[in-house]
Amino acid sequence: MPADRLVHRAVVGARDAEEERAVRAAIAIPAVAVQRKGHGHAGTAMAMAPVAHVLFQRILRHNPAHPAWTGRDRFVLSAGHASLVLYTQLFLTGYGLAIDDIAASRTLGARTPGHPELGHTAGVEMSTGPLGQGVASAVGIALAMRRDEALHGAGAGLWDRTVFVLAGDGCLQEGVSGEASSLAGTLGVDNLVLIWDDNGITIDGGTDVAFGEDVRARYRAYGWRVLEMDDHRDLAQIERVLTDARERHGAPTLVAVRSVIGAPAPHRSGTPAAHSGGLGAEETQAVLELLGYPSESRLEDLVDDGILATTRAALARGEQLERTWQEDEARWRNAHPGLAAAR
Repeated sequence: MPADRLVHRAVVGARDAEEERAVRAAIAIPAVAVQRKGHGHAGTAMAMAPVAHVLFQRILRHNPAHPAWTGRDRFVLSAGHASLVLYTQLFLTGYGLAIDDIAASRTLGARTPGHPELGHTAGVEMSTGPLGQGVASAVGIALAMRRDEALHGAGAGLWDRTVFVLAGDGCLQEGVSGEASSLAGTLGVDNLVLIWDDNGITIDGGTDVAFGEDVRARYRAYGWRVLEMDDHRDLAQIERVLTDARERHGAPTLVAVRSVIGAPAPHRSGTPAAHSGGLGAEETQAVLELLGYPSESRLEDLVDDGILATTRAALARGEQLERTWQEDEARWRNAHPGLAAAR
């Protein structure tokens, strides 16, 4: 989609004005944070903010108040350099991060290191950064869940949760992701959803410099389902596709997301200049204005109480999801005391 179409509407399909403001904030946060520091990766975090919002607000089974809840889905950020897309959602949904942690990202001792680290930040499911490694790790996590369910679940489905992984073009260029994806297709790992940020851009230029294959055809050859998402701003479409993706059809699912890196930056979106480093003062100011903020807004100005009231509804949703799971687990324990004791 041409960048000039994206500058007019950064978000579509929001359920109400507050949700639209929340998504606009999630786009603005990485742009301002990276410009403020002068280093980091804002482009992918900006473009994928609407997808991440829908995932954390409407799709993912998770409880921000209890990140280690056994019955949760898992989200792995294979494109670890885009850590701000994850940290922003962890802040907005109530995992304990503050806006100051976003400001401190990629600095020594921060709770928000440049690449996500398991055990360091609540809500991070896997240490990622080496391209493709997160895809392979997600395959392993999904297989482990299926094994746990097969050994103990007795058909209850308590541990056979969905693993979502967000990967970029660089991740899918690596052999480790291809080998693991081939295994997942062969074994029919249908609790795995790979969200591919198909933006066609690398730090050096277009992906066609070194990457000319048909990724969709390759994944179909692996035995995967392939779904399309042609507008990364459209929250309704995102929800519809991701809801379909988590349905079980005997095969893992690739969701190909057509995105524009750095959108809605008027000049740098869709270019290698959006991959890393600040967008520049004038470009960042333009992004803020397009998102409905004053051009001189600071990071701490981007999220108000109304936005947090909207996004932290994820806490109540997560509490209900966990409570329902606990009730199901109690019934399983009563019905299968031997399996419960063994586990």
